[in-house]
Amino acid sequence: MEQPQPRVPHHPEALAGTSQRQGRACRTR
Repeated sequence: MEQPQPRVPHHPEALAGTSQRQGRACRTR
């Protein structure tokens, strides 16, 4: 099975915390 890369998030904005609520929905997608 593939493991998620904690070092490389799906989107760089998630790291900034600016897209905290959007990052949550994007991650579920």
